[in-house]
Amino acid sequence: MKTNNVKFIRLRRNITIDRLVEMTGIPKTTLHRIENGGSPKVLDKYRDMLATALNCAPQDLDASEIEEGVPVGGEVKFK
Repeated sequence: MKTNNVKFIRLRRNITIDRLVEMTGIPKTTLHRIENGGSPKVLDKYRDMLATALNCAPQDLDASEIEEGVPVGGEVKFK
C-alpha cells in the first residue's frame, strides 16, 4: 500500500509550504491537494520536481515505508 509522504518529508526538512511553492512553482492549492492524499495523478505529475526540491528519491514520496536514509536535515531558519 502506498502512502503519501510529501508533508512528512517537507516537515522533516523544516520547509514551509510557502517555501515549497517558491522552490517548485507548484500552486499552493495543488500542494495542499497532494499532501492531503488527492489524486495520485497529481502527485505523479509533479513527482520529479517535488523530489528534487525535497532532496529525496521520487519513490520516497509515496513509499509504504520511508528508509532511514531520508535525512532529517534541510533548510535552516535563522531569526
